[in-house]
Amino acid sequence: MKLTKSADYALRILIYLAGKEQQITNTALSKALEVPYHNLTKIIQHLARSEVIRSKKGKNGGITLNKRPEDISVRQVISIIDGPLNLSDCNRNAAACSFTQTCKLKPRFKEMEQRINKILDEVVLSELV
Repeated sequence: MKLTKSADYALRILIYLAGKEQQITNTALSKALEVPYHNLTKIIQHLARSEVIRSKKGKNGGITLNKRPEDISVRQVISIIDGPLNLSDCNRNAAACSFTQTCKLKPRFKEMEQRINKILDEVVLSELV
């Protein structure tokens, strides 16, 4: 399991915004965090759709957090960008494997997912600023 580059960028963006009181433009944010502009705009769209950030277009536009940093978990950010944690395809789709009924790994993978999700839920943005 590895954090995707997009999820890493999203976390860096949100941590940066949590430390700022005023809005910032996508261009300035891209430069400050050294995140490619194209990647940043896609991530911003996902975060805005999920109402984690507020994006204002136009001459006086920019982005700011829409939630308090203590209300944004690492799990939430990863899920917005990459979808839910999935250690094994069979936990989401029983038809993905012909051994689903007798597999000893499936319940262990499910348990591991639950434990990892719990840890990721407990880490919130305010702890990372």
